[in-house]
Amino acid sequence: MANKKKKADSPRFDAEQRIVQLEEKISHQERLSDELNSFVSEQSNSLDFIIRELGLIREKLSEYRENADSAASETETERPPHY
Repeated sequence: MANKKKKADSPRFDAEQRIVQLEEKISHQERLSDELNSFVSEQSNSLDFIIRELGLIREKLSEYRENADSAASETETERPPHY
């Protein structure tokens, strides 16, 4: 029994334990990195979609403004029928 305790207290056992702990931490960090990478990729795709949609909205707004401006100029030049 004293022999087992000696092994557990030995520098080699401590080093092996530390290596196992470091490997566990590295594994956890790799998993976290993969999850974050996936999240960033999804956010990038969402942002690309939003930017495209915003571009389409701007185009539509520009078209509506042009149509409104031309309609306003047409009504300004026309005289009402009661003149």
